[in-house]
Amino acid sequence: MLTILTTPKPLSDPNNRTAFYNAVGSWQLFQPPPEILIFNQSPVEIYGCRTVTEFLTNETGLPYLNTMLEIAGDLAKNNLFMLTSDHLIFTDNLTPAAVAVAAQIPGPFLAIGPRWELAVEGPLGFDIDWATSLEAKAAKEGQPGSPAAKDFFIFRAGKEMGLSMPPFVLGREWFDSWWLNAMLKAGYPVIDISCAVIPIHQRHGWPWSDGRAGRAKTPGQYHNEALAKADGVGYGMEFKGSILDATHLLTDKLEIVRKGARWIKS
Repeated sequence: MLTILTTPKPLSDPNNRTAFYNAVGSWQLFQPPPEILIFNQSPVEIYGCRTVTEFLTNETGLPYLNTMLEIAGDLAKNNLFMLTSDHLIFTDNLTPAAVAVAAQIPGPFLAIGPRWELAVEGPLGFDIDWATSLEAKAAKEGQPGSPAAKDFFIFRAGKEMGLSMPPFVLGREWFDSWWLNAMLKAGYPVIDISCAVIPIHQRHGWPWSDGRAGRAKTPGQYHNEALAKADGVGYGMEFKGSILDATHLLTDKLEIVRKGARWIKS
């Protein structure tokens, strides 16, 4: 039904490893169970998941998104995909939302949504009440993420995606805003599914001495920025980089409606 694509942060870091197993464990509980493709140059031993070890990367080992999508298109059993951060925990409302969008939009689309920031300590037990307990903890201790943060993307595979993806690298900025802008320019629906799904993003550190700011100085960041700006994506009046720029909304009843004027930025 749904194929999930992800690539983990270095699993030699125990915090990364715990967060990754928490995230994948939550996805494995979807009904029906999804197909999970993990792009990592070393095999990842997680029951029910498939590791893809051969794919094109940049000089620092980050996968190129366009080749990742091509490989996934050849391997996947489904044509409904979700590309997601390796730290994102979903509960069982994700699959019904994804299926509802696909059923109501016959052509290309992009479904996105915000996240909820939460410090998650240690491995999740996934007992019968795990989702309720985690959501209660997030409501008490977490914070809503920025609408500019786009950490998961639901879409159709192959030509039904509607776009040709440039060779962006994952793990760096700009590809997500290019994707949103490209869909809007092509006239395809961009659906905000936040009424039905808000995943929990496990807070994590950064591998650079100056924290998140260090990402802006990496080769992959410069590479992605150059690709996006070459295609006209910048910070000017025409830039669309927020979940609030979605053209449609998936309601809590899983019905797609067009957003009113108050939702759409000029």
